[in-house]
Order: sequence, then structure tokens, then C-alpha cells
Amino acid sequence: MKFIKRYTSIIFLTGLALFSCEKSITNPGNLVIETGTSFGECLENCYQSIIFNTSSTDIEFVVKDYQTVDQTGIQRFNDSFTEKEHQEILDTIDFEEFSSLNEDYGCPDCADGGAEFIKITDRITTGEPSHMVTFEYGKSVNGIEKLITLLRKKREELSNQYINQ
Repeated sequence: MKFIKRYTSIIFLTGLALFSCEKSITNPGNLVIETGTSFGECLENCYQSIIFNTSSTDIEFVVKDYQTVDQTGIQRFNDSFTEKEHQEILDTIDFEEFSSLNEDYGCPDCADGGAEFIKITDRITTGEPSHMVTFEYGKSVNGIEKLITLLRKKREELSNQYINQ
């Protein structure tokens, strides 16, 4: 009986150690999400992104011109989600599914077709990107279609408000 208890304890501790080393998104309240678009062959507004922390409705909207190497050509705007928009995005994110996706889909920014991306950073564990998914501009990725639609809608709304006036 002692042997079985000891053996079970060893298996449990080994499994716990392996699981804790796995890189995964752990706490949705401590995530930073960045989503955006980029086009390699353009002159202005070539890169647009929104950045937000899942614990707040605040958004930073960033627009960059082509080949910006310093702060010139970068515009930053502060805005926010409505409570409903914010909650809908949080409810839509399936962290396990997102983490299991490939990093690239299709041929992002090939022949200047543009690229879209979603990057989720877990600030608590490493501060490094937990996962980033890049795909062709205007396309979708199976499993996160609704998330893409919601984030795209907000990005377009901010672009129309601040850039395409």
C-alpha cells in the first residue's frame, strides 16, 4: 500500500511539474491584447493597431507610416470600449483554443495583400507574447471568427474616427 501511495504521489508531482512548465494563457484579467493590420507597400497609415488590457475598457489606437524608425510618423489616440463591447470580447475569447492556433495562416502581406494579427501577452507569467496569430488581411481563422470580427469592427471604427475623417 505504501508503494502505491508513493508511486501515485510521484506521478502527481511529475504531472504537476510538466503542466506548470507549459506555456499557456492563465488569467484573462491580466492579459494585454494587441490586434492590428499592416501593409508592406504603402506610404501612410501602413500599420494600425489597438492595444488594451483585459482588466480595463481603455484602448490605445496606434497608427504608423511606412518604415517609421523613430517617433515621427506615429500617431497615438486614447479611447475606450463600451462595457458591452469589452465584455463581448472577453466572452468570445477561448484562451485554450487561441493558444492552440498556428502562428501564420495563408500568406499574410504577400503581394501587398496586407496582414492582420492578434497577439495576447500574459503580463503575470513572462511578459512575453503568449501567442500571436497572423493571417491575410480581410480573411478569418477557424475557431476565432467572432473575435476577429469584433476586434476588426472596433479597429475600423477608430480608424474612421481618427484617421479617415
